[in-house]
Order: sequence, then C-alpha cells, then structure tokens
Amino acid sequence: MQKAILIGTAFVLALVFFVLAFQAEAVDPETSPFGIRGLNKHGWDVEKRDKAMALAKAAGVHWHRSVLFWYQVEPKNDRFTWDETDALVNAAEKHGIRLMVTIRSVSPWGAKGSKRGVLVPHKKKKRKVSNMPDRLEDYVDFLKKTATRYKGRIRHWQIENEPAGKHDYRFWAGSAQEYVQLLKTAYDAIKSVDTGNKVLVAGFTAASLIKDHGNGFLSSVLKAGGGEHFDIFDYHAYGKLAKITKAGKRAQEILESHGFAGQKAKPMWLSETSTRGNTPRLWEVTQAQDVIKRYCLAFANGVERVFWWYAVDKASKPVVKEKKSNDYSGLLDIGLRPKPAYHAYCLMTSKLEGFDSVRKLELARGVEAFSFTKGVNMVYVLWGLSSKNVSLSFHQDKATVTDIHGRETIVPTKDGKIDLPLSDSPIFVE
Repeated sequence: MQKAILIGTAFVLALVFFVLAFQAEAVDPETSPFGIRGLNKHGWDVEKRDKAMALAKAAGVHWHRSVLFWYQVEPKNDRFTWDETDALVNAAEKHGIRLMVTIRSVSPWGAKGSKRGVLVPHKKKKRKVSNMPDRLEDYVDFLKKTATRYKGRIRHWQIENEPAGKHDYRFWAGSAQEYVQLLKTAYDAIKSVDTGNKVLVAGFTAASLIKDHGNGFLSSVLKAGGGEHFDIFDYHAYGKLAKITKAGKRAQEILESHGFAGQKAKPMWLSETSTRGNTPRLWEVTQAQDVIKRYCLAFANGVERVFWWYAVDKASKPVVKEKKSNDYSGLLDIGLRPKPAYHAYCLMTSKLEGFDSVRKLELARGVEAFSFTKGVNMVYVLWGLSSKNVSLSFHQDKATVTDIHGRETIVPTKDGKIDLPLSDSPIFVE
C-alpha cells in the first residue's frame, strides 16, 4: 500500500512538472504571488544552489527572499566583495526567479553596536542584531553601491527584519525613531539609484501587530513619519493559522488610521510563514496541508505575495520531543529531496497561479472555503476544522475534486449543488 502511494505521488509530481513547464512561459514573475526563503544557504556550492533553484522553479516559485548583511559585501570600510551575492543573483536569473533582498545593518566597523549581538537564552547563542550606523554616510555608500551593482536585477529592497518584540526575539537594537531615520536614509539612497525600486518596511511579527493598540512599534514608526518612506508593508506569521488573518487585519487598521487607505494604501506581503514541527517525519502531513491553508488565508486577507519559510530543512535529526522548531519547516529535506509539503506546493501553484481575485465563502461553521477567479473559471479550496459534509453551489453538470495528493474524483451536480465530504485536509474543486 505504501509503495502504491509513493508511485502515485511520483506520477502526480511528474504530471505537475509537465503542466508547470507549459505554464512557466505564460506566468509573469512580477505578478506571481508565490515566493519562498532559503535558496542560498551559506556554504552551498554552485551545483547545490542550482539544484535548489531548479526544484523551487519547478514547484511554481517565482520569488525568493534573501538576507544581505552589510559586512557580507563590505567587510572593511570601502573594501567590497561581491562573489556570494553575484552567485545568488546569477542563479536566480538563470531560473527566472525574482529577488527581494532584506538589508541588515550589521557591521563590526560600520555599526559597532551590532557587533555585540543579543543573547537568545533558549538557544544559548547570540543573534545578529542590527544597529544604527556609526556614520550614515558609510551606510548610504554601501546601499548605493549595492543597488547600482544590481540595478534592474533586484528591484525590491527591505530595510531590516522584525524590529519589534521582546529584547531577545527582535533583530533591531534601536528605537522606533531611530528606525525611521534609517528607513528614510535607505529609501532615499535606493530610490536615487533607480526610482523604479520598491522599498519594504521591516517585516513585523504577528504578535507585535496584534498587541499594537496605538503605542506599538508600527504605530510609533508611522507617527514619526515613517509611512512616507516605504512602498510595501510586510509581516510574518507562525503558529496558529488565525494569526495570519488577525495580524493582517490589525496592520491594515493601523495603516488606515494614519492615512494609508484608498489610493495611499500600502500593498501587503507575508514574507515569512510556515508550520513548525519537532520531528522530520511525523508531522509532515500536517505541514503539507498547512502550505495550502496558509497561502489561501493570506490571499483572502488581501496579501499580494507570500513566502514560505523555509525552502530546505536545516537539520536531519529529530529535536527534543517537547520543543517545536523551524529546523523541519522546509519543502525539501536537507538532502534536497521533496517532502509532502513540496508536492502540496506544486499542486497549489498549478491550481491557483494567475488568479484574478479571491473571496472567502461562508458555508457552515467550522468550514474554511475560498473561491478563486481565474478569467472565466473558478477554483474552490475547502477544508473543515472537523469531518463534515457541505453543499457548494456549482453551475455545471459535474465537478472535479482534487485532494492534497493530486487524486481526482468526479462529483455530479444535483439541483445546482455538489455535496462534499470535508476533513482538515484541503481539497480543490473545479
């Protein structure tokens, strides 16, 4: 039985690859909402990076988020080294993947405060924490030279990462006012190289947004005028699925309360989301289901682009049973072998790439349902919080229902409706 399932999965994956090969030419990467993080691990050789990029592109990934520390390209004042970033940009271009780069002000000579880092007690190690540059002129020089080198090749630049939160959980050591100063400086420098460049504010954690009742970090940034110095808002959501919606709505409320609504509304991205686990195998079914759930919930909440964290597992051995970790949140295992979540990602992009709009449907309590419009066609995605049957209005004589493993079932329509048995595993209805 297990062998039959593996053979069936391999066949579905091959079929999806075949379909995506034809779709690739028609997809405009600039408008694709599907992204990922973690295709350029430090220490990878050219062959491994190329293989990871190829697998990501085959899965329907069109965007990759990368992090660039100041010291990586300018280890000493006015001494630049570009080999690693050149290799990343070249690999991404080869596979038609767009880049969004998060700039981190971490430099032992240019931002001396960042050298100290912050001790993370539960990890017993120091985390690289950004700080205000000692001289803004040096920071501007670094930004301009980087943006100039990759002009037209990288068009989306993010300034810092998770600036708000508990001391040992954030990546920015300064105040909100100092962050606004850094953001404005970076915005002006990056735009001076190419006015078509887009600047993203640092990705906010879901917790920092939900707890922001007018005096949080985002509110303070906007009060200090920071809203005029970024083009795209970004946040991160882990843990409970409800955080995606709750944090996204709260962010919209905060932005709107500071005048960023209507024509001034900021596009919203979700550049980190995934499902944590504590073993490399036992929770993989849940992870595969959550890939589809997290993207659908984000899209229905108005998010334009979603990045799964992480492309590749960070470990191969189980961690302590009681603890959950991001070490196994990859779509690929540490040997770049596709996991069930990878197959789910392939299926999702093959069904939803190119959608024009999405709407949340209210069918029954405990049911999550979404309708995606693709031209004249509709694709529905549904799952239940528990096992139950629902009726869905459907104006054709039959529907094709596809489960998370790619298995298709034809369901006849009766009186303009189809009856669907739901579980916590998403299905696609066309």
